This record gives sequence, C-alpha cells and structure tokens, in this order.
Amino acid sequence: MKKSLVIAMAAVFGGLTAMTPAQAQKKEIRLAHHMPLQNHMNTSAEQLAAYFNERSKDVQIKVFGGGQLYTERALVQSVETGAVEIAFTTASWWGGTTPSIHVLNAPMLLTSYDKARAAIGGKMGKALETELEKNDVKIIGWIDSGVDAALVNNARPIKSVEDFKGLRLRSAFPSTAALFKELGSGAVVMSSSEVYMALQRGTFDGTLSGAPSVADRKWMEVTKYATRWPLYFSSHPVAVNRRYWDSLSPDNQKLLLEAGKVAGDASKQRAQEAEEKSWQQIKTLLQPIEFYAATSEKLREIGERVSRTYLKDVAGDTGLRIYELAKEDIKNVK
Repeated sequence: MKKSLVIAMAAVFGGLTAMTPAQAQKKEIRLAHHMPLQNHMNTSAEQLAAYFNERSKDVQIKVFGGGQLYTERALVQSVETGAVEIAFTTASWWGGTTPSIHVLNAPMLLTSYDKARAAIGGKMGKALETELEKNDVKIIGWIDSGVDAALVNNARPIKSVEDFKGLRLRSAFPSTAALFKELGSGAVVMSSSEVYMALQRGTFDGTLSGAPSVADRKWMEVTKYATRWPLYFSSHPVAVNRRYWDSLSPDNQKLLLEAGKVAGDASKQRAQEAEEKSWQQIKTLLQPIEFYAATSEKLREIGERVSRTYLKDVAGDTGLRIYELAKEDIKNVK
C-alpha cells in the first residue's frame, strides 16, 4: 500500500484533519474529559494538546471530549488504572480516593476568581496535588470551570437567609447539600441532565450552578427567579496515569507540565468571559438579585461552619488542614 494512502486512511479513522508524515509516526495518547465540545473547557483541552503536539518529537495527544470514551464518573478510575493516559473531570469525583478534594467546593470559601487563583496556585493547590498523586497519577495542571453563582428557582425571590427556609433545592455536591439543609432547605442531589425536566415538573424548587450551565441548558426558561450567589469554585485537576508519566522522556514530561500551565492559565480568562456572557443570556428572561453585604456575611459564617463540620466528617484532619491552607492563601484577597 502506498505511503500516501496510509496517511489518508489515518486521517479518516483517526481525526478530522490529515496528519503529516511526521505526525503519523508519533505515538498517540488520549486526553479524555466529559465536558461538551462547545464548552470553554474543551477549548482549553485542545489548547493543551496543540501546545504539546507542536513541540514533542515522538508523542501526539488526541482529545476525546464530551464523554466519548468514558462517563464523568468513570474518568477517575480510567486514568488511575491507565485505561486512558490523561483525563480531567469534576474535582468532586476524586472524593472516593481523595476525600480532601472537597475543600475545593467548600461553600463560601473560593467565592471569586482572584481567591480561586490564589488558592489553586498556592498552598491549597500544592497540598491537593500531593493527595491526588497518591492515586497513581501525576497532576499537570488545573482547568477552570468557574464560580458557581447562579441560583434559579420557581418559589420566590431569594434575598435573605430566611428566604431559603422550606425550599427544595438541587445540589451538585454533598457539601452544598449540607449547607442547604443548614439554611432550612430540603436538598436533592441530581445529575444536571435531569434538571430541566425536574424544574418544569416541580420536582424541586430550584438549583445552584454555574451561569454557563444555566444558560447552556436553558434552565432560565423553566424558572422565575435568579439570585447571584458566588458559592464555590469549580476547577478540574488534569491527571496523567503515573506509569505512563514515568515512561515518558524528561523532555516530554517538561512539555506536559508546560502545556498544562498554558491551558490552565488561559482557562481562567475563558471561564470568566463565559460566566459574564451567560449572565447576559440569563438576564433576557430573569432579573438577577444581588445579596446585601450583611446577608453575604451571614451566609459566609454559616458556610464556614458547615464546611468545617463536613470536611472533618469526610476527610478528617487532612481536610481541615488543607482548608486552613486555603484560608491562608486568600486572607489578603478580596
């Protein structure tokens, strides 16, 4: 078979664009994630791959987004076992093997992009990477989803702590569910794919998520009220299977760390831009409410109390230690 035909067939079965002869000789590795292909986090994944691919002499990364290879739940195990070489997923899915990861989603802790950057790039992030790397992986960076700050509901405008009482709210994380219960709300844990229908049918009153999730999934179409409440920050650790990492040359290891940082840094700006764009979409149907300073402070106090209790229960002294590191990282950040 002619070499040109081999290359053409590789283009058909291996991707959307034809590979050059040099690329065809490179070993392909897979980067898997669950985010939709139109999401800004997939753009960051493609950027990571492009940076690495342009510089590596013998390895080529191919991105498989949108859950093409594994479900969100299965991504952690897939990269730990080596079923896939690189993966990222919502941090809380690491909770089974690394309970201290729940620090990242502690309510009312990382409530701004500046705080999140200080903590993830500081002592908290280093400590979480150390804990994660006990699971046969190497962390090469973090890709940001953004601040989860959009609380939409059908019951009433939520302006104060008292307004939470009696509501049924869907939560993405157990720590958030614990906070809702402390505020007097019933808490429901449900996959985001089921939320639209549940809101439409009145299965629960409302949900809190990132503004891009609300806008992309059109939840503002089936809700009446929106409150802008920065509750926690969502960032996804990018993990490489440890055995695969150890098999790489020092040059490729260095390139992967560089690519992880480049993509991670760019994701911060993309996340912020996606959030503001999404709020503009939400505002076409709903008028978001902002909490008064006194309400925000009261929620912060409640959130800290709930976070400490929850982290002590699920992650013990390690969770509390890393929580304190995060507090130290952000103590001078607004």
